[in-house]
Order: sequence, then C-alpha cells, then structure tokens
Amino acid sequence: MNYINCKDTCLPADMRKAVEFWARNTVGHIETLLRLKGTSAAIMQPYFTKELENLLQSFKKISALYSNEDAFRLPAKPQVLFSENRKLINLLERMKYEGFGGYPYLQQTIFHYIYEQRYINAIFGVQNESRGLIAVRFSTIGNYPFICIYNQMYFWSVIGAIHPSLMIGNDRFYRSASIYTREYLTEITNRFNLICFRLSELKKPTAKNELKPVFDEFCRLNLEFLRFLKAIKEKGGGIYTAGVPTDISQSFYKSLDHIIGEHTLVKELCDTMCERF
Repeated sequence: MNYINCKDTCLPADMRKAVEFWARNTVGHIETLLRLKGTSAAIMQPYFTKELENLLQSFKKISALYSNEDAFRLPAKPQVLFSENRKLINLLERMKYEGFGGYPYLQQTIFHYIYEQRYINAIFGVQNESRGLIAVRFSTIGNYPFICIYNQMYFWSVIGAIHPSLMIGNDRFYRSASIYTREYLTEITNRFNLICFRLSELKKPTAKNELKPVFDEFCRLNLEFLRFLKAIKEKGGGIYTAGVPTDISQSFYKSLDHIIGEHTLVKELCDTMCERF
C-alpha cells in the first residue's frame, strides 16, 4: 500500500520525490524556528539553538542528495531521514514546554510542526511514538484506498486551518492586511475545520459515494486558498492590503512560500486521488 499519494503501487521514484520534498520542507520548519528567536519575549535556550542548527544541516544534506539527478542510486526510504526526524520531534516536544510555554503563537507553531513531522513517519510507514499529544497513523486496514484519501484530507485540513493563523500571527502582515484579507483568512480556517468535522461524521468504513462530496469540496477549497496565497505573494489588488505603507519582512514571504509549497503538494495529491472516484 502506498500512503504517500494513495496509488496502488509504491514506485521508488515517488518515494524519493517525497523524501526530497519533506527533507526540504523540514529545512523550512527549522529555519523558521531559528528566525523566531528574539522576535518575542520567549527565550530559546542555547541548547535548543545548537540542536536545531545541527538538524538543519542534516536535513539540508538529505534534501540535496535526493534532489540530485543521481538520486535513483539512493535508497528510496533512507533511515537517516527517519532517525533525524525522530530527534527533531523529540526536540520540538521539549521546546513546546521548556521555551515556548505560555506563548500561544509560538506553541501553535510548534504544534503545527510536530504534526507535520509525525505525518512524515505515517506516510512512510514508520511507527510514531505514542508519547506526545499528537498521533498521526494511516491505518493499514479498512476500505483502502479510501481510508488513505480520508486520512490525507483530514491531515491537510488540520494543516490548512492552522496556516491562516500563522500568517495573521505575523504582526506586520496583520497590520498591513485589509479587512477583506483578515476576514477571508478566518473564513478559510472555518471551512477547513468544517471538512474535518464532516469527515469525522462519516460512518466507518467510509463508502465511496459518501466520501466523494467531501473530497470535491476539499479540492475546491485547497485550490481557492492556493490562488489566494499566490495573490498575497504577488501583492496584487488593493483588496489584500489596507493601502498603508508596509515593511513586511522577507521572513514572512519565506514562510508564505513554504505554505504555498505545501498546498501545491496537496493539489498534486488531489489530482492523483481524484482518479479513485
């Protein structure tokens, strides 16, 4: 079974592409955490900074290896990715309480990253440790491939609901955003949360005809949000900003690129999963 993209077969090329994407995506997570240092009253202990910097180099190396044209010579499921990911998850669990405790925006960021790092384990079939508050497990029983599609939608709806909050959490962006932008991002969060609720209300095992309407709405929502994110990046149209001078930092746009990359991946997943219907 292939839980990376819900295809019947698990091709080495698909595996290697996923390894490269998630190694590169993890680099973005760590770089964001390192940039957060000093942006609030939260104190990141030197130990955490050093560990994050070491892990950053590890994931950069993995990404570089798997983006190389000779990547086909490498193992499709590298143990080094999973071992480094385990270290990062454990580190984030500590940071959540030993550095960012009491800071809602920072804790939400950590929650978001832990969830995504556990997702890496889930799609590659690596056991997620039970400790921690978040469990991501792609069941090996049930109405496959629809259990895979169900899990992908639930996971990415949780992520999609959090992304607007992370954007609004950037004070400079929030101050420059128009009322339309703020209200639309809130709407996006509520719509992704509704997808999660609709999925949880479905009977198990989930029937194809019951899952299809939720899937169609999920795909439409993701595509709509992706177009909106790209419009924000291009600063197109007065509806996006309040018409005041803005000094939004480049770090915000790096984070925005990161979010766009994830929802682009979701679009590719939707294109693949729609073949099941």
